[in-house]
Amino acid sequence: MERRWFGPGVVSVLAALPRLEGIGLEGGALGDAGAVALAAMPRRWTRLGLGWNDIGDAGVVALAGSEALGGLRWLDLGNNDFGDDGALALARSPFLTALESLKLGRPKLSPETREALSARFGVCVRFDLP
Repeated sequence: MERRWFGPGVVSVLAALPRLEGIGLEGGALGDAGAVALAAMPRRWTRLGLGWNDIGDAGVVALAGSEALGGLRWLDLGNNDFGDDGALALARSPFLTALESLKLGRPKLSPETREALSARFGVCVRFDLP
């Protein structure tokens, strides 16, 4: 049995830490609900580690559309469940202008979507080898 230590409810705990700018939540069960809640938090994130969290397109779209990610420098979304819709939202986001590292793992993306990500983020975007 796989054990996950936290779910989307952890976001309410993070809200009580107003100076927190970065967090590593890899290996949880945030899902789309947790990603949407993080995106809605009134803060400026600089670092988000969200790998292995069952985040799908809806969660990634919410993150990409969040002003809270305007100062984000590092984002790990590796090994989640999003596809072209979420990845294209990242590529088109007006807020991800400070990004220095975007780790995506092995998402199932079309060649066009991979090209859009590479065109937007250049060497900052990383995919794991299959």
